[in-house]
Order: sequence, then C-alpha cells, then structure tokens
Amino acid sequence: MAGRTNILKSESGASILLAMAIVLVCSMVAAVVLAAAAANVGKNASVEARNRAYYSASCAAQLLADDFATSGLRGEVSREVEQNSKTCLSSDCRL
Repeated sequence: MAGRTNILKSESGASILLAMAIVLVCSMVAAVVLAAAAANVGKNASVEARNRAYYSASCAAQLLADDFATSGLRGEVSREVEQNSKTCLSSDCRL
C-alpha cells in the first residue's frame, strides 16, 4: 500500500507535462503568426494590383491631357485632369 501512495504522490512526470504545455502554447502562437502573415500576403497583392491599375489610368489621363495641350484642343476636360493629377501628386492623395 505504501508503494501505491508513493506513486500517486510522485512528481516525476510533472516536468514532461509542463514541457508539453509550453510546446503547445508556442505552437499555437506560431500558428497565429503564420496565419496573420498569410492573410497579409493576399491583402498586399490586391492593394498592389489596385495601385497599379490606378497609376496606369492616371498616367493615361495625363498623357491624354498633354496630347490635347500640345495639339491646341485645350478644354474643360484637360483642366480637370490637370487639377486631379496635381491633387494626387500631393502627399494627402487617398486611393
């Protein structure tokens, strides 16, 4: 009977349980970090594509405005394009 009580009161397996709990917590933290990184990769790709489309359209509008200006066909549309391009070149332009 004395052997059974010693086995029940023994703390020899406590260190392995503590180590397993630490590994479990660390692996959960790593999984959360990896999931956040994967989500940001997709988000950055969509933002980059949107920026690329915006700058392509902006450049095309600026070239069109410059073409109208050099050909003598200066009208309201080209003034709006020039004003918008100056606004978007400033630091507070929002996409």
